[in-house]
Amino acid sequence: MNKAKKYLISFTKKASQTLFATLVVAVLLVHSFYPQVVNAKTGEPVAPVARVTLPVASDRAPRKVTTVVATAYNSLAWQTDNTPFITASGTHTRHGVVAANFLPIGAHVRFPDVYGDTIFVVEDRMNKKYYRGRVDIWMEEYKDAKIFGAKRLKMEVF
Repeated sequence: MNKAKKYLISFTKKASQTLFATLVVAVLLVHSFYPQVVNAKTGEPVAPVARVTLPVASDRAPRKVTTVVATAYNSLAWQTDNTPFITASGTHTRHGVVAANFLPIGAHVRFPDVYGDTIFVVEDRMNKKYYRGRVDIWMEEYKDAKIFGAKRLKMEVF
């Protein structure tokens, strides 16, 4: 009995030391991959700043005003590729997403005749056959897209 007790105690010590070493290594690995911003002068960690949304269009004139043919699309497999809810920029489809091939990803646009001051962001691409003068506005419901149809709209680019 005494021999078994000694073995159990030594096994427990070794196991706890191994577990502790594994835990320390795991913490160091996680900490080394966790981004930390520090002050360059003092070396003190800086608390992360919340992402700020800047005003885009209401406070300035558009960079360009053009007329485009605007259509609507949905996240349906037959209207998109094999990832219907993911845009070309990698974001999820939602209200305010526009597909256009002739504008850069991230461009801000507005359709004042139909949507007033609502700002749309180019985050998706259309079929390659549609290049200049054509935009696709994402809509959640298929029936809304059918009702929207194809319209010639004034588009302001910011």
